[in-house]
This record gives sequence, structure tokens and C-alpha cells, in this order.
Amino acid sequence: PAVPDGNAADAGSAAPRATPAANANVTAEQDAPVCHRTAAVAPEAKDRIGAAVRDAKLGEPVLKSSLRPRFWVYWTGAPAKAAGVEAALKAAGVKDWYRVGGASQATISLGVYGQVEGARRRQRELAAKAIQASIDERYPAQARLRWQITARPSAVAAAAADLALARVRLERCP
Repeated sequence: PAVPDGNAADAGSAAPRATPAANANVTAEQDAPVCHRTAAVAPEAKDRIGAAVRDAKLGEPVLKSSLRPRFWVYWTGAPAKAAGVEAALKAAGVKDWYRVGGASQATISLGVYGQVEGARRRQRELAAKAIQASIDERYPAQARLRWQITARPSAVAAAAADLALARVRLERCP
């Protein structure tokens, strides 16, 4: 005979039935507030994008910034010596380089690295092949600006259309 309220154990059932209260708990856990952020924004657009996130009523966003220096590995010297360095690079099997510079100063670019240790490793590899290279910070540190907010995924999904009209998209923080 069938059990009308579904609470009694049936000898043939393999697993208990999920109750609406249990489903609500799973949904609440899945919709717990989590970190969301915008894509990197240009400094001139940060105020407009921050305002759009505020207008979405998701809470107060926080502007986050990270610096990204770049380190350039290169050889520089008189143009007459550049041909010898290029020949040494070719003989050593180094293929990822290119020559820049003018008539008074020759420069051979040997790589740009996001971390100084990577640039130093390249410098050591070249030194082992008798090619002397220098390292300089090639580009000034570039700030990556992002707006970040902690909000429920359902609220972010509900605001997505309005944010899209303002050309703003939120993604989960990594």
C-alpha cells in the first residue's frame, strides 16, 4: 500500500525523498554572496563603470588596482657590433629576438617579462651562450583597475541586462 504523506520508509525505496526545505537550503547555499568583478577598466572609464555598478543596487563596489611592471632583456651597443651579436645569437640557436634602433645605437630585444626573475633567468641563459644582455624596466608599471563587489549570484543575474546597457559585465572573482 502507498504511504500518503511520504514520510514512512518504503522497503523498496533506495534513497529518501528530498523535501522542499532541503531544496531551499541547497539553493540558499548556491546563492550565498560571492565576489564579482568587472573586467579591467581604463582610468578614464572607472567613474562611469563604478556608477553603473552602484546604480544596479548590488552594494558598494570597491575599486581594486594591481600593478604590472614589465622587464626588458636586451643588448645595446654600436651598430657595427650588432652584426656580431646577431651571428652569436644565431649560432647559439636563439630565435626569439629582433633588432631595433637607429644608426647611432643598435638594440637587440631579447624578451619582455612580467617578473624580474624571468628576465634574470633569460639573462643567465644568454650569458651561458656568451651573450651579454641588460635588464631594464621597459614599461612603467601599468595599473589594472577593476570594480569588485560581493553580491548574490541571483542579484547579479537580475542586474545583468541593466549593466549590459551601461556596457558593464560582472564576472566571478578567481
